[in-house]
Amino acid sequence: MRIESKGFGLFGVGGGSIELTEHGVVIAKKSADFSNAGGVVGMAISAASASSTGHTVPYDAVSSVNLSEGGWTTKPFIQIVSIGESVVADDTAAMASPSCFVFKKDLLPDFRTMKAEIERRCAAAKSAHRSGGQVSPADEIQKLSALVQSGLITQAEFDAKKRQLLGL
Repeated sequence: MRIESKGFGLFGVGGGSIELTEHGVVIAKKSADFSNAGGVVGMAISAASASSTGHTVPYDAVSSVNLSEGGWTTKPFIQIVSIGESVVADDTAAMASPSCFVFKKDLLPDFRTMKAEIERRCAAAKSAHRSGGQVSPADEIQKLSALVQSGLITQAEFDAKKRQLLGL
């Protein structure tokens, strides 16, 4: 399942896609640098040449899925909350968070369906781990390392969990 959004405003700022893969949720946001845009034409060129940056959250690392339906002055967004991550409160913070995807209100039914599917896949992934799909300490450490690199947990949290997994 994949949903694309063109973004908001004249230049479509904030567009990108969110996709469910076999192993996790991939959020790819378009980002444009307007710092040296040079007026309206420069901003249009920056927006058109914006690059996509991806953020992946494995299903077994998701603690919850937050769907904000927006309001009169706020945009709706979905947040894939990882273990140890805080829930985002508004669309402004969501635009800056790699684990959030802001979208237009006409896509809300699609995102309700996506939320349910993410929750289903997360439950299945966690159930597989509990029912005998043994995960080695090395695999767990590798997942934790990815969480450190994405900024979702601190180095100290990583070190503590690594010591626990290795029995030190």
